[in-house]
Amino acid sequence: MVPMVTAPVFTWTGFYLGGNVGYSWGDWNRAGLAGGTGISKPSVDGWLLGIQGGYNWQISPIWVVGLEVISRLPVRRPMSLKGDRSTSNIGERYRTIKFIV
Repeated sequence: MVPMVTAPVFTWTGFYLGGNVGYSWGDWNRAGLAGGTGISKPSVDGWLLGIQGGYNWQISPIWVVGLEVISRLPVRRPMSLKGDRSTSNIGERYRTIKFIV
Protein backbone atom coordinates (compact mmCIF):
# COMPACT_ATOMS: atom_id res chain seq x y z
CA MET A 1 0.00 0.00 0.00
CA VAL A 2 1.32 3.46 -0.97
CA PRO A 3 1.18 6.09 1.80
CA MET A 4 -1.10 9.06 1.11
CA VAL A 5 0.74 12.38 0.59
CA THR A 6 -0.99 15.54 1.82
CA ALA A 7 -0.16 19.15 1.09
CA PRO A 8 1.16 21.21 4.01
CA VAL A 9 -1.45 23.40 5.70
CA PHE A 10 -0.90 27.15 5.24
CA THR A 11 -0.72 29.24 8.42
CA TRP A 12 -0.18 32.91 9.20
CA THR A 13 1.69 32.03 12.42
CA GLY A 14 5.28 33.30 12.50
CA PHE A 15 7.69 36.21 12.62
CA TYR A 16 7.97 38.93 10.00
CA LEU A 17 10.22 41.91 9.33
CA GLY A 18 9.84 44.68 6.77
CA GLY A 19 10.87 48.17 5.82
CA ASN A 20 9.40 51.17 4.09
CA VAL A 21 10.57 54.31 2.32
CA GLY A 22 8.44 57.31 1.41
CA TYR A 23 8.57 60.96 0.46
CA SER A 24 6.32 63.83 1.50
CA TRP A 25 5.90 67.23 -0.08
CA GLY A 26 3.74 70.26 0.45
CA ASP A 27 3.31 73.27 2.71
CA TRP A 28 2.20 73.36 6.31
CA ASN A 29 0.11 76.42 7.11
CA ARG A 30 0.55 77.23 10.79
CA ALA A 31 -1.04 80.60 11.36
CA GLY A 32 -0.03 81.96 14.77
CA LEU A 33 0.63 78.61 16.50
CA ALA A 34 2.17 78.56 20.00
CA GLY A 35 1.64 82.25 20.55
CA GLY A 36 3.42 83.17 17.35
CA THR A 37 2.47 86.11 15.25
CA GLY A 38 1.82 86.21 11.56
CA ILE A 39 1.61 83.30 9.17
CA SER A 40 4.45 80.95 8.36
CA LYS A 41 4.42 78.15 5.79
CA PRO A 42 7.38 75.84 6.37
CA SER A 43 8.05 73.17 3.78
CA VAL A 44 7.32 69.59 4.80
CA ASP A 45 9.32 68.07 1.95
CA GLY A 46 11.51 65.12 2.89
CA TRP A 47 12.19 61.40 2.95
CA LEU A 48 10.74 58.99 5.51
CA LEU A 49 12.37 55.69 6.49
CA GLY A 50 10.83 52.96 8.60
CA ILE A 51 11.10 49.42 9.84
CA GLN A 52 8.46 47.11 11.29
CA GLY A 53 8.44 43.60 12.66
CA GLY A 54 6.26 41.34 14.71
CA TYR A 55 4.78 37.96 15.38
CA ASN A 56 1.36 36.60 14.35
CA TRP A 57 -0.61 33.68 15.78
CA GLN A 58 -3.36 32.06 13.72
CA ILE A 59 -5.87 31.06 16.41
CA SER A 60 -8.56 29.71 14.06
CA PRO A 61 -9.06 29.33 10.31
CA ILE A 62 -10.37 32.94 10.10
CA TRP A 63 -8.68 34.76 13.02
CA VAL A 64 -5.08 35.98 13.34
CA VAL A 65 -3.73 38.00 16.28
CA GLY A 66 -0.30 39.50 16.63
CA LEU A 67 2.10 42.04 18.05
CA GLU A 68 3.92 44.56 15.88
CA VAL A 69 6.66 47.11 16.57
CA ILE A 70 7.04 50.07 14.21
CA SER A 71 9.82 52.67 14.09
CA ARG A 72 9.87 55.56 11.61
CA LEU A 73 12.50 58.21 11.13
CA PRO A 74 12.15 61.27 8.91
CA VAL A 75 15.37 62.28 7.22
CA ARG A 76 16.07 65.76 8.56
CA ARG A 77 16.31 68.64 6.18
CA PRO A 78 16.63 72.40 6.51
CA MET A 79 13.39 74.35 6.37
CA SER A 80 12.73 77.92 5.45
CA LEU A 81 10.69 79.89 8.00
CA LYS A 82 10.66 83.52 6.85
CA GLY A 83 14.35 83.41 6.02
CA ASP A 84 15.38 81.23 9.00
CA ARG A 85 17.40 78.19 7.81
CA SER A 86 17.00 76.17 11.01
CA THR A 87 16.55 72.41 11.19
CA SER A 88 12.98 71.19 10.88
CA ASN A 89 11.38 69.28 13.73
CA ILE A 90 8.27 68.52 11.71
CA GLY A 91 7.67 64.79 11.61
CA GLU A 92 9.77 63.68 14.58
CA ARG A 93 10.85 60.04 14.92
CA TYR A 94 8.33 57.77 16.58
CA ARG A 95 7.93 54.18 17.72
CA THR A 96 4.76 52.22 18.40
CA ILE A 97 3.84 48.78 19.70
CA LYS A 98 0.41 47.51 18.79
CA PHE A 99 -1.77 44.47 19.23
CA ILE A 100 -3.40 43.35 15.98
CA VAL A 101 -6.63 41.33 15.62
